[in-house]
Amino acid sequence: MTQESETHVRALRQYLEELRTLVQQPHATGELSYHSALEQLLHTLRPGLNIVHEPTRTAVGRPDFALVHQHAPVGYVEAEAYAADLDNLPPHAKAQTDAFRQHLENFLLTNFLEFRLYRAGEEVLRARLPQPPPHGKIALAQRDADDCLALLQAFLDYAPAPVADAHTLARHLAQRAQLLKATVAQSLDAQLKQPPDQSLELRNLYLALQRALLPDLTPRDFADLYAQTLAYGLFAARCYAPNATPFTRHDAARIIPDAIPFLKRLLGTLTTHTLEPELEWLLDDLASLLERAEMYAILQDFGKRAGREDPVVHFYEDFLAAYDPTLREVRGVYYTPEPVVQFIVRAVDSVLHRQFGMQGLMDERALMLDPACGTGSFLYEIVRQVHAEVCEQLGDGQWADYARQRLLPRLFGFELLIAPYTIAHLKLALELQQLGAPPAERLRIYLTNALEPAVKPAELLLGEFITREAEAAAEVKRDKPILVVLGNPPYSGHSANRSYVEVSETIGGRTRKRKQPTWIGELIEDYKQVDGQPLEEKNPKWLQDDYVKFIRFAEWRIEQTGQGVVAFITNHAYLDNPTFRGMRARLLRTFQRLYIVNLHGNARRKERAPDGSPDENLFDIQQGVAILIAIRNPDNFAEPAESAPVWYCDVWGSREAKYDFLREATL
Repeated sequence: MTQESETHVRALRQYLEELRTLVQQPHATGELSYHSALEQLLHTLRPGLNIVHEPTRTAVGRPDFALVHQHAPVGYVEAEAYAADLDNLPPHAKAQTDAFRQHLENFLLTNFLEFRLYRAGEEVLRARLPQPPPHGKIALAQRDADDCLALLQAFLDYAPAPVADAHTLARHLAQRAQLLKATVAQSLDAQLKQPPDQSLELRNLYLALQRALLPDLTPRDFADLYAQTLAYGLFAARCYAPNATPFTRHDAARIIPDAIPFLKRLLGTLTTHTLEPELEWLLDDLASLLERAEMYAILQDFGKRAGREDPVVHFYEDFLAAYDPTLREVRGVYYTPEPVVQFIVRAVDSVLHRQFGMQGLMDERALMLDPACGTGSFLYEIVRQVHAEVCEQLGDGQWADYARQRLLPRLFGFELLIAPYTIAHLKLALELQQLGAPPAERLRIYLTNALEPAVKPAELLLGEFITREAEAAAEVKRDKPILVVLGNPPYSGHSANRSYVEVSETIGGRTRKRKQPTWIGELIEDYKQVDGQPLEEKNPKWLQDDYVKFIRFAEWRIEQTGQGVVAFITNHAYLDNPTFRGMRARLLRTFQRLYIVNLHGNARRKERAPDGSPDENLFDIQQGVAILIAIRNPDNFAEPAESAPVWYCDVWGSREAKYDFLREATL
């Protein structure tokens, strides 16, 4: 046995002696009294190791020890009560331990005698020391000592592997975001029970979001949004500083450019004294993950141009798949394939040229809005196509000034979900940076709900940066002469955007409740009639689908401007379903020309191509889809007597065949 081995075995014996002493002390209750003994053992095995010890149990969901090497956490210890049965923990302790085990890469669970080492959710080693007798010699078998030392050394020697690809990084990021979500949920629940006169960070932000953006936001939903935002915010900061060493949560707000003020301000809270202690270790772990990510290799993917895969969006898709795939269903969030985006943007450019006599997307009068911009695919494609035109017509040297002064000020996006909002900023800013025109001021992508009324919320008692986002978005909704509304709005039959709210009113001393239409609910009423006569549909619920509401919003926005183009890809049910006849009639009156590309792919109708061959959807969904290009230009068209002419096209076949069609087709 080497001298080092003898030293380590002696340390184990001293540890067991200390445990025996603690057991015999009447004040040694629970696991807290034994922490110092375990901490001393770990220090003996690895002198100089920084062990951050959580001294109290007031923090929610925080491991007892964090092992830190060069400011980065490399392992965590959760110590249950002395000699507790680790297979039969109390429900709360079991839930917390399970969360640590599943989401932490190097995790040690112990009751001070038994040790279980987990890597990426899987138990890899187990060892047990004898329980010291009240008196006499402690019998420590050599095999037990060897097993325990091997386990502890494996735990202490762990060196996280570099993360070299976007898929792996997305998965690890999602695992930590899941644990962050659970911790935030518990912390917020505790804060909501505190007196209202106390200023508490999470509660304040939750109430601000609830009042300004999401009136139905639950504490659990807030925890989800907050966790995604912090995870993506740190990721965005790392993308902007891929070679920063060290990279910590304290660096994030400094690194994020002023072009993303909401995120910069939010990440600034990670360095303040008001940050909840139970979140600190998780955010440090996230930063450590990102520090060892090989960002140059990952960022190279972000510059890809070939194929239909957008690496930035693919990263988000990977993240959602690992984090919570049901989120896509709740908000109808689906990645828009590049051929679809490219076709729609080309079509808008063509319409502006041919029907409006403008310079297409380059024209400075063309203010463009994606009201559900998601990860920013349509705005990204506009930048890409305009860049090509500017370089061809004006020369490469004119691009940077043109982009900053004549393009970005007229590109707008609205997004309700914070993670895609964050990555839309990241994606667009990285693209502009790569094209030689990094934005000098904020990108005009706003955290807002397009389907809420355009009212400036200056009178609301909200967080300052939430208020600024809402005010800027309200100005776009109400005042900007938007000429183009385009995008892929969410499809969700069970709409997350209410058409009615319940209000209480008092009449004659009696209080009663009644339903009152929301702003978008009132607009949708126009789709429930034809020529002033009600539809009298027994079940008009499909008019409440989110995509219908977004079409109605786009129609309203173009009416406010007086002219313009709506270019959406949506569920195609409105084309022939009787429930939508009021909607069809109104669109034919509002617009003077409509182009419809029915891409079919309706699995619910079991659609097949006319020749009997399979018909595939462009998305991984059941509903068929169609592209709508609706044009309103009173200066170029006579007002239709009854309804506008419609140019209609069916596209059947495989997904790839439809992609090929969209790559080549023009209006």
